[in-house]
Amino acid sequence: MRNQPKFIPKNNWIMLNGGPNSGKTTLIRELERLGFKVKEEQATIIIHEYIDAGIPLESVQNDPIQGAKFQDEIAIREMRAAQQFDPKDLVFFDRGAIDYRGFAKLRGLKIDDSIAIKVDECSYRHIFILDLIESEFKSTKIEAHIDNPVAVAKKQEELLIEAYKPYGIPTTRVPVMPVKDRIKFILKTLNLEY
Repeated sequence: MRNQPKFIPKNNWIMLNGGPNSGKTTLIRELERLGFKVKEEQATIIIHEYIDAGIPLESVQNDPIQGAKFQDEIAIREMRAAQQFDPKDLVFFDRGAIDYRGFAKLRGLKIDDSIAIKVDECSYRHIFILDLIESEFKSTKIEAHIDNPVAVAKKQEELLIEAYKPYGIPTTRVPVMPVKDRIKFILKTLNLEY
């Protein structure tokens, strides 16, 4: 068996990921409070724009055309949001553009080839997958119409991990623990001081 070439990061960006209720937003907020640069999840921003505009999320998730348009918009905004950061700066991302492939597969949507080519140019220094906090699972407006949101969250996590594999980016799972312990775990994995 041939050895895989060593992964060489193109930037100093760290992606935090996981399904709904895995604690990504809480972790990002705490990292920001500690003085780290962060990039917010663009999907949440877009979802709230849809809700504010009176567009039912069921139509986005049940209509393949609307769903594909929605996923395309998220990927484009994620890439645009990343451009505001210097690749040399340590930045923690709440999700990233590569998620496009995982979410498209989860929802059975057609991937736009022109967007996929740009997504495939995205890279991160490291990806951390936050384990789902099942004991505290709360449905939000986003999950309110979904039957069995915990099962959907687990499937989402599985497909996201699968989407990252071809990129060869180092990936580490972060177990459920208090937010400060998660930060210590992540920073220690990155050989950074806390």
